[in-house]
Amino acid sequence: MDIDVNCNAIFQGDKDEIQRAEKIIQVRNFLQPKKYSEMTKTCLHFKRLRGYIDHHLTEVERDFPIAFSLLIYTDIEQSERLLRANYRPQNFYCIHVDSKTDEAIYVGMSSIASCFDNVFMTSKRFNVRWGTMTVLEPELLCMQELWNKSIEWKYFINLTGQEFPLKTNYELVRILQAYNGSNDIEGTFKRASTDRWQRAGAPPHNITAIKGSVHIVANRGFVDFILHDQRAHDLLNWTRQTEVPDETFFSTLNHNPHLGVPGAYLGVPESDDAIKPFLARFKHWVWGQRECHGKHVRNICVIGIGDLPDLAQSKKLFVNKFHQNFHPFGYDCLEELIANRTRDTYLAVTRCGSFHRSRGVAVSTGHEVWQFLPVTRSGCFYRSRGVAVSTGHEVWQFSPVTRCGSFYWSRGVEVSTGQEVWQFPPVTRCGSFHRSRGVEVSTGHKVWQFPPVTMCGSFYRSRDIKTPVICVEDAKIKKDGTEVAVV
Repeated sequence: MDIDVNCNAIFQGDKDEIQRAEKIIQVRNFLQPKKYSEMTKTCLHFKRLRGYIDHHLTEVERDFPIAFSLLIYTDIEQSERLLRANYRPQNFYCIHVDSKTDEAIYVGMSSIASCFDNVFMTSKRFNVRWGTMTVLEPELLCMQELWNKSIEWKYFINLTGQEFPLKTNYELVRILQAYNGSNDIEGTFKRASTDRWQRAGAPPHNITAIKGSVHIVANRGFVDFILHDQRAHDLLNWTRQTEVPDETFFSTLNHNPHLGVPGAYLGVPESDDAIKPFLARFKHWVWGQRECHGKHVRNICVIGIGDLPDLAQSKKLFVNKFHQNFHPFGYDCLEELIANRTRDTYLAVTRCGSFHRSRGVAVSTGHEVWQFLPVTRSGCFYRSRGVAVSTGHEVWQFSPVTRCGSFYWSRGVEVSTGQEVWQFPPVTRCGSFHRSRGVEVSTGHKVWQFPPVTMCGSFYRSRDIKTPVICVEDAKIKKDGTEVAVV
């Protein structure tokens, strides 16, 4: 029996729903590496089955590719879902699997990467151990290989397999454009544990050592400096003699403006929420002011369902961290939130509030029908007005934002006749489209609804053909000489 929760209520802080979700005990059978190896034997099937968005969606995103590193050591399904949430064909993804990780996970991730031209595995694997250079080395290798892979990407972002985005790709691009070449890298000298550096002596080139986070959002010029400037190489060699070098190297480069590092911070190197916010990561530390609704592991909060209201309102770009078997509904709901915002933003940006026609045939009657898609806002119902091309009649449609796995009726009135109509929106399960069956309330008849998102311009009946993926490639039709985008 499938169990579902009301994600929207959880994001709104509904304590009853949060407590209900926390109490649900459900044994999940997560996908294993062997399953991924089987699914990826046919890459097109894998992409459709798993719901990858294989289109740039907007011109803004197309013209602003991003490079990601993804460091993995456990739980292949969680890592693959992170890749899926971030994936766009214009971006680039470098995947490193820890050398001590089960070989089956490496083989499974390699099979996934083989299905994409812009996803690849590192040429070398490291045994990553906290507090040593092995934390930095996979990042530096990915920087080099991403640099060699493409000259197009604008920013570099490093991720781990237990994180998840808090922004859609479009939102992320717009934020990075607002950065205007600046880096988002944490830094502090006042709060630094300077004893970490004592054994190494003074840094080279009149550099002041700065403590920060290994998590960075850095422009391409910053990566260029790391790879090709001798001063960066000298600093890297110095950090090899320090403790926890990954919390020193990036931050030090970004907070010594006399080096001329592209995007470096020019002010006092002290990250704080007011003057110099660090937006790359949302993290609950045990000594922080926020309450952890999950559990603490090594001083970091593993996200629980009760943390979701804060995540939904956060200005941070990504959240760290999730455990696959702990409060899995939290991960599900966040995945749903990003998928819904991706859909809504796509409709808003590419359609500018106008309505586009989606054509199908009602199976129960054989009649041709047209559907009108509005631009919606999460949790709200908006009346949307359009004109049925086949008849010229003016109609109104009410389109809700649906929860993952839930089904809602949406009621409207055909203006030209005054007749009441019901519309059944598709049920979206984390980016995949499923058949949805409903009952027309006014007559009691069972009806079938046709998903408005089509497969590469074609229209599929939900009763006959499963349509598991959003595909907008070549999704245009001609009607009476007018080009209409099918969404």
